[in-house]
This record gives sequence, structure tokens and C-alpha cells, in this order.
Amino acid sequence: MALSAIKTWSASEVLTASDLNAEFANIYDNPLSLVSPLTGNLDFDGNQAISLVIESGTSNPGSELNEGRLFYRSTMNIPVYYDGSNFQGVGRTVVTLTNKSGGALAIGDVVILDTSNASSVTTTTTAAVTNQPMVALETIANDAAGLFQVAGVVGTLNVAGATSIGDFLTTSTTVKAATGSSTLSDGTFAQALTSTGGAGSVTAIMGPPAKITGDLPKGYLDGGAMSNGTDTTNDIDFTAVECRDGGDTVNIVASALTKQLDVEWAVGTGAGGLAAADDPIGGANNLIAWAISKADGTNSDFFFSTSSSPTLPTGYSVKRQVGWFRWDSSTIEQFTQTGTGRERYHRYDDPIQDVDDNTIADNTAETATLIAPPGSIAHIRARAESSDTSNVAVVSVVVFPIGAADTTANDDEASAIDHTSARPANSGPTSPELVQVDSSSQCRYMASEDQTATTVKINTLGFFIYL
Repeated sequence: MALSAIKTWSASEVLTASDLNAEFANIYDNPLSLVSPLTGNLDFDGNQAISLVIESGTSNPGSELNEGRLFYRSTMNIPVYYDGSNFQGVGRTVVTLTNKSGGALAIGDVVILDTSNASSVTTTTTAAVTNQPMVALETIANDAAGLFQVAGVVGTLNVAGATSIGDFLTTSTTVKAATGSSTLSDGTFAQALTSTGGAGSVTAIMGPPAKITGDLPKGYLDGGAMSNGTDTTNDIDFTAVECRDGGDTVNIVASALTKQLDVEWAVGTGAGGLAAADDPIGGANNLIAWAISKADGTNSDFFFSTSSSPTLPTGYSVKRQVGWFRWDSSTIEQFTQTGTGRERYHRYDDPIQDVDDNTIADNTAETATLIAPPGSIAHIRARAESSDTSNVAVVSVVVFPIGAADTTANDDEASAIDHTSARPANSGPTSPELVQVDSSSQCRYMASEDQTATTVKINTLGFFIYL
């Protein structure tokens, strides 16, 4: 106790009223001094300490550091306790570690676990690292110990650029700062609770992300399926995609987006999708649809190009083909697509006539270029028409891949054959079939021409593509 008696009494002294009143007044006027500081444990015997406010300050106490001491850091808005060696955040969401970054750290700086030094942190300029990012809660000199938050709500987290509420945060190429993205990706360690229009800081919640993916298998593709957009002339709608890029370096994960063919590419849905080199698209052309992302797999999007080796938008370096479609010089050829994995069927709503050849030489192979992706399996309808209406003339047609050994359109090889002795003019056999096209989207065809002129017509109904 710190409260002392006013007077020390001796034997035979008379206690006067004024002396007695003074002693009681000393107690009444200094009740805290009567019990503070405690000289032993205070036993509440199971009762509550009502309206208790724990010790608070802007920095940790420097004396009387007994294990279990509780303290409220007002600058961090968190309680901390002394574990016998260091102050730690309640629930171990705040820990004491040593700054080994080579420079001082400020409140809100993003750091990562230092794998070269025990119980230490360092800084990074590598995007989306996965070895435990954390945030400095105070100014910490190099080689000094300080408090870092590893989970829970952190009031100040520094970001390198504009960040929206809900953005997923990863380390960035800017030292001590995170970067935000609307797409969850590997390396995510927090999610923004507030926003900023540029480089600055946000309040965020830290912790394990809702989803962390490892490296997807080489060639993996799920989603990115295409359909005609609301503007059927120029737009393509894509479903969400999760795939491995073509170089097998990163995962590409993009949400469902609508991209415009008549506008140069810009990030996001309802924005342009066309490669700068192809803008404006102009005459009839075939286009490849790509899923694209930055080198770290972030900011994923979709993109159109006429080239199989396109120049990607600034900042983007990885890609994966997810589709192929036709522009007929004024509109996208309307289509229906089936399949969301690597194997897909693309059906034209209106079949395209790729061959109408009335200069057929009997059993002589000709080359056709079909509106189908290079190397795909074209779904076609082949038809041979004869002008003969009376004679017993054999009319047949055969379609085959480039380089195949077929040499005639004889009955045993024909995909469509007609021995009718009398037929209407310009009629003949028709056959739907599949044929593989080469790297130039070409195949071969031939027909018989017994006595009269034969015309071969090939309509492309669609194609099967392996992506």
C-alpha cells in the first residue's frame, strides 16, 4: 500500500476528535492509494470487474514486464500482451519479428517472411509471392524488432495504385506495397475493406484467401466458352475461365466478360477486344479468341486477333487460345458452341458454302479451303449434282484430308453416290461427314462425271476443335 498514517501514536496519548477525523479523511480522500500498488494478487473470487479499462498507450511499456501483462496499443487499435520475451498481439494475429530489409519500415508497409534469418521479415519487389506477407504496425528500424500483423483487420495497408473495395491484394513490383485485383489469384493475402484512387493505403482484412490454386496441369482448360453477345454483329460473350497458359508458366483465371470486336482492346467487360494490329477488322477474316493475363497471372481478360502469334496489350505477356470464329466483313458469323473443356463443337447457325465447283474433271482431286480452324475436324455436307436427267450415270463425291491416298471417287470410297437411271436436273447425292483440315484449313475432294457435267458443293456446318 502507498497510503501512510498521518500520525504515529505513542502509549498514553489521547486520541482527539480532530486526530481521528484527520485519519478517516486521509482514507476517504485517497482510496486508490489505500490499495495501489497491490502488494499481492487481487482475488475477485469469481466476480466481474465491471467497466474495467486496461492500460493504454502509444508504445509498449518498458518496465515491470511480467509474463501475461496486458496492454492496449492505441496507435494500432489492438490489445497486446507480454509473453515473457516480447509483446504479442492477442490471438497471435500480431507478432514481434526483426526487420532485415536493409532499411526502416513505416506503418502499413508490406513485407514478407525472411527465409534467410530466423523470426525476421524482409521486403520484396516480386508480385504475388506466397511466403507469408504481413504488414508493419509501427516504425521499425533496420535490424530492430517490431510488431507485424499477419491476420485479421489491419487499419493501414500500403498499396501501389488505385484499389477498390473488395479487391484481392497481393505483393507487387513496388517495394513495401500491395496491388489490388478483382480476380482472386495465388499470392492473395488480404482483401480491401476501403478504397483509394491511387497509391496510398487501405483498411483490409488479412488471412488465408477463399481459394488458392496450385499449378494447373499443362494444357488445362475449363470455361471461356463463347456465345453471341447482345450486339450479335460485334460482341462475343465469354463464360468464366480457369486454364493454364500456352507456355505452361501461370494459371489464367478470368471472370465472365463481354468483348467487342469493333473496338480496340481495353480491359474489362463491355470493352474492346480486338488486337491493335487488326483494328479496324475490315474485310472477311478468321479470328482467334484468347484468354490473356499479366506475367503473374493477374488482370486476366479476353482478346481477339487474326494472328496465331499476336502482340498482346501493354503489360500482358501470357495467353491461351479458347476459341475461333468468323467475321464475314460485316458481322460475326452467328454460332452455337458446345463444350467447356479442351474439346468443343462450334456450329454455324447458317452453314457456309465453301465449294461450288462446276468445273469437275472425272475422278480428279481438287483442293478446298473451309471456314474452320487449322487442324480441326470440319463438319461438312458434300453434294454432287449432275445435269444428266435420263442416262444411267453414276454420280459420286468423296472428301478427304490433304495427303490421303484416295485417288478415285469410286463406289467403295465415295461418301455420297447415286446410280439413279433418271433424276431431276441438277440433283444428286448428298452426304454429311467429318474431314480433318490441314494447317491452312484445306482438304481435298473429287467426283465422278460419267457422261455429263457434275457440280460439287460443300457446305461447312461447323467444326470440332481441340484447344
